[in-house]
Amino acid sequence: MLIFVLIFNTVICLINCYLLWQIIRWKKQLTHLADTLENLEKQAPFFLNLMVLNLRQAEYQSLLFRQQYENLQQKSQKILVLLKFLKWFLQRYRTWKMIENRQVANHGG
Repeated sequence: MLIFVLIFNTVICLINCYLLWQIIRWKKQLTHLADTLENLEKQAPFFLNLMVLNLRQAEYQSLLFRQQYENLQQKSQKILVLLKFLKWFLQRYRTWKMIENRQVANHGG
């Protein structure tokens, strides 16, 4: 009976030592995790400010591209108007030339 009690107590002691080792290991891991989270928390405002700065820069670039696009659209509209005018003018010129050629042909013949 004494041997059973000694063996049982030894097993309980070994289990407790194992559990203590696991608890110490978990405590180290949790301490490391807490330190990492604290460092991230301290750096969060910097990263947030950096993200805001990047977003504002992207917004500014977008505004510039939008303005450039609008300028190009206006220029293309002006070019289209000019091309329509030139087409109209060319048609009138050809018509005028044809009339002039007929008059010359009628007067010359």
